[in-house]
Amino acid sequence: MLLMIATGNQINAQETETHTETRKTQDGRAVRVQTETSTYAGGTFTYSMSNTGPTLVSYGVKIEANTSNFLLKNASNSESTMKFGASIGGFVKVEVAKGFLIQPELIAHYKTSVMKDKSSSNLSNYEYFGVEIPLYYMGQFKLGKGKAYAGLAPYFGIGISAKYKSDDGNIINLFGKNDTGANSQMKRFDFGFGAQAGYEFRCGIQINATYKVGVIDHAKAENISMFPQTVSLGLAYRF
Repeated sequence: MLLMIATGNQINAQETETHTETRKTQDGRAVRVQTETSTYAGGTFTYSMSNTGPTLVSYGVKIEANTSNFLLKNASNSESTMKFGASIGGFVKVEVAKGFLIQPELIAHYKTSVMKDKSSSNLSNYEYFGVEIPLYYMGQFKLGKGKAYAGLAPYFGIGISAKYKSDDGNIINLFGKNDTGANSQMKRFDFGFGAQAGYEFRCGIQINATYKVGVIDHAKAENISMFPQTVSLGLAYRF
């Protein structure tokens, strides 16, 4: 009888291990508690995880200096050279798990570049105004007193205005009909991919670098392809 009781107690023995992690804001407030529980009972292992508190969401603004041009294909007589422009916008930072965040942005751009005709040495200054919406998937980790982050994003863009200004003062509207009645020469919509890396100080100020390249051919001509690329260096502030 004693042996049976001892065996029964061993079979029904239960071992429970609980791990709790509290996520905090920069001012030390606890905003999200994650609890993991592992239980072993009667030869059966169970695992559960629960979260309390809201997902950590914050907002910010950013400004960038950019350089941009076009990657050309089937255009041996043309050359696209980078020039400086500027970008401004805002973002939402959503920390969905420790070390992982999603960051959508809304960015307005002013971009410039130079298009050169090698056969004639004629130059045309390209000017562009537009809006982009990238959606970054980022990893972040503590580094020093701040945080380092890096990630990738698909982006969607739409052009508001695009013009060629030649040396002789002639202006060509690339998105609409011109004075001569010619149709638009460039596509207004853009889609591509970007990469961003940066560092955030404890005060919320960020420095970052971004590269984007489009995968949609912007030229409407059949004998040439144009894919936009942009390199940016920026400052941001997260509230």
